[in-house]
Amino acid sequence: MTISSSYKMQLQFYRMNLFPYPVSPDDPILIKIMHNDTLVASLRGYEGENWGRKNTMKVSFTVREAGTYRISILARGMPIQGSPFKKDFLPGTIDPSKCVVLEGGSHLWDQGTDLLEVRKSIYTPLTVEARDKFGNICPPSLQDVNSYAVEVTEIGSSVKIDSKLVISPDGDGKNNVLHIKLDREGCFNAVVKYNDVPVRQGQFTVISLNSEEAKQVDENMKKQCLNVWYEAYLLGHAESSQANGSSLSSSTLPWMTSRVYCYISRKHLSIEDFYIKIIPHRLYGFRVRPSTKIILHPLDLNMEHPTFTVDDGYQSPVTIMCKERNVLVATLSRLLLSKIGGSESFNDKKDFFYRELVVHLGRKEGEVTLKIDRQKILESSYQATVMTLCSSDWLRPFKIKFKDELGVDRGGLRREWFELLCKALFSHESGFFTRFNENDPQALVHPNPKGPLSKMQFYEFAGRVVGKCLYESALGSSRRLNVKARFSRSFLAQLLGLRVSYKYFESDDKDLYRSKIKYIEETDPEDLALVFAEEECDRRGRLVKSVDLKPGGRHIPMTESNKMKCLNLLAQYRLSSSCKQQIKAFAKGLNEFVPENLLSVFDEYELELLMCGTGDISVSDLRQHHNVIDSGSSFKKSLDWFWTIVTSFTQDELARLVQFITGSSQLPPGGFAEISPQIQISSVPTTDSLPSAHTCFNQLCLPSYSSFTEMQKKLVLAINEGSEGFSMV
Repeated sequence: MTISSSYKMQLQFYRMNLFPYPVSPDDPILIKIMHNDTLVASLRGYEGENWGRKNTMKVSFTVREAGTYRISILARGMPIQGSPFKKDFLPGTIDPSKCVVLEGGSHLWDQGTDLLEVRKSIYTPLTVEARDKFGNICPPSLQDVNSYAVEVTEIGSSVKIDSKLVISPDGDGKNNVLHIKLDREGCFNAVVKYNDVPVRQGQFTVISLNSEEAKQVDENMKKQCLNVWYEAYLLGHAESSQANGSSLSSSTLPWMTSRVYCYISRKHLSIEDFYIKIIPHRLYGFRVRPSTKIILHPLDLNMEHPTFTVDDGYQSPVTIMCKERNVLVATLSRLLLSKIGGSESFNDKKDFFYRELVVHLGRKEGEVTLKIDRQKILESSYQATVMTLCSSDWLRPFKIKFKDELGVDRGGLRREWFELLCKALFSHESGFFTRFNENDPQALVHPNPKGPLSKMQFYEFAGRVVGKCLYESALGSSRRLNVKARFSRSFLAQLLGLRVSYKYFESDDKDLYRSKIKYIEETDPEDLALVFAEEECDRRGRLVKSVDLKPGGRHIPMTESNKMKCLNLLAQYRLSSSCKQQIKAFAKGLNEFVPENLLSVFDEYELELLMCGTGDISVSDLRQHHNVIDSGSSFKKSLDWFWTIVTSFTQDELARLVQFITGSSQLPPGGFAEISPQIQISSVPTTDSLPSAHTCFNQLCLPSYSSFTEMQKKLVLAINEGSEGFSMV
């Protein structure tokens, strides 16, 4: 039977002597309908006053999922004749709005247009999973196959391009595979249609590469995008009118270009130039994530090379002219596909990082003895290292001798010294780093903008200490050192050369985010009389000074149209420019041992794990100290699956989960009991989507899932990669 929204069945009851039995709601009749181990709700109806029909009961239930339904009927605790019954329901007709394109491009769910890389004059497969209006998978048929089409147009044009299409079922006979061939190279728009109706998530930006371009992309991936760069020209900031893919010309952008270099890493696209042709200077850094859009522009006779715009929604869009544009963008797409496919784990990147760092720095033999005064841990450590040792001595094992103590260092004193030094450098009490909320011991620490400028050398010393820690860890587990600190996300991001946005307030300054940022983000601020300026107050709330976030900012009102720009300027002031010297000094010390291009293989969350490692995270401790916001019966199944999955996690995976929920992989000394607010697990009204989190509330939001396997796959993807990836427009 084909699936429908409701299924009705009629039951008739008789006595032992075959006379009709007048059934009523008071009779002990149990009806249990099961599908895939899930109980299906049912409704009953009775035939009223007609004596000849009083033995009839009508049972109806909603059928949305195809498959076999098991119907058990018991009267007075005994199954009726033939019970349990089995009823098979087949999928309905194909609904294009429910169809899903499974593979073939760098697919970004719910992000609109995706990228499909093809080779000129060679068929490229694109798998379509056909579904009915309830989301059930429909097996392919000859009639369905003949209903598909792919409409291709050149970017910036409505003229259709001839494309060849061959359609066949996949190897399992479950899905349809569309084999597409273009006999032209370049950039195109493509729409997959079923009976002339566009398929959901079936819109693509197609890059057709010639054989030489495809070879270059293959070589980039073989090199794991290490030191991959392309010469380009910076045209300036794109206007919003370019976002629809319109042509660029001298009338829309100034004809002032500057030569830059586009560097591709596994996590970032960075745009750099060089001072006096030898000193690199990063102009822009874009994260590989859904909010970062690559806008491909049509060929323009006024431009020497193809152009594209990068827009991450936070900083001003940047337009680039690059001869190898298609190779550059196709490489980014390949990186995304490898990431979503799970081929690039944190452990793999960590092993790669350690291996390359040892090759870069080499190994040094022989120990260096440091004489340390425990009572003056910071000053004596600085004197024993920075003021005494050369750079190569930092690569030798340190042997610690505490003043007036007889202990012999066999590894224990070194670890004790390192923990004491980390506390002296990175704790809120040190003065070098601070918490935005001084009264919250769980708050992340950030370089102190009010730190003593006369002691700026200690920030560079702190960077060296972290670099030494990473180098020691690269030499093996016996020498591993973990930095005892809970750094803010925005600070770690800036060490990677990334630009900060107001989104970092959610993890770094939770009070400000909850009290101000989130409210402005969700409402129209015009009635709040806010301006492009930041007021700084003392502890008593008295105004100390007002700082313009842009020239004349105190006279520029915040509106609905400019509020995001204002919030980003606020983030850049509070999180970056106010402590720019401190961050620059720290990065200088760190990069003395660890090159920036090696760090760029990580994002800021992975960088914390690399530096700080993981503590002992207990699942039983989490189960004892959390709140559930939705206690419905359907969510109970999701919770049971969640705990089953989490129980099997490694310590690294548990750290990523804690990081995903709270913003930091490091727990307070008292474990989950000291997290405030307590971790919350809530349901969201979606199905089979990625879990999400609100770090300012320590809240994990779990959708419902069609199967245990689907939930496991999506949870692991969320905590490891989140929703990172490029969106193509």
